[in-house]
Amino acid sequence: MLGYEEIRDGSSAHFTVELCASKKLSGVAVDEAGKLLAGVTVSTSNTMGIDGHGYAAPGRPEVTTDAQGRFTLDDVPTGYTQFWARAPHRFHRDSMKLLAVPDDKTITIAVVATGAVQGKVVDAKGKPASGGTIHVNPPGDPIGKWGGSMNVEADGSFKFAGVPPGPYTVSTKSQFPGDPVDPNAQKIEVVAGKMIELTVKQ
Repeated sequence: MLGYEEIRDGSSAHFTVELCASKKLSGVAVDEAGKLLAGVTVSTSNTMGIDGHGYAAPGRPEVTTDAQGRFTLDDVPTGYTQFWARAPHRFHRDSMKLLAVPDDKTITIAVVATGAVQGKVVDAKGKPASGGTIHVNPPGDPIGKWGGSMNVEADGSFKFAGVPPGPYTVSTKSQFPGDPVDPNAQKIEVVAGKMIELTVKQ
């Protein structure tokens, strides 16, 4: 804890600053089968002090997993943090999970292979429709799950890459809990490494 006086324009004030000790966090990145993954970039996100308040560090610790899929992050503030992991064509599950710092256990981050969804939006006459939006929504509560929205191209086309495996609803209308059901919405099942192609009515 530090205290200091600040003098500005003839006035003074006393501030108390609390600093957190830094710790190391170690873990591994694995794929959907539990296989260790090299080349995954891991960083911290939304760090908090031991009191649960936000604690912005001078820089965000970031590291890449080694050949054995291992990583160690230095200088993580004591308290709580979330991880953010990224790699080409992969999606970090449980990115909303809050971890205590320090953590003596080896942290395991699951980074699953993704698929893709592409297609066209058509009007009632079956002609390409433009100027609207297209949404890919997960079932149930969307918090902590992948979901995507984008503007439809001039020719009615759209493409979502990096979609984690699982069930989704594709619609030209938002489909959050409580929204009216779109009769033209399509249910799909995304599979890792596969492209789903479909036509969606506006």
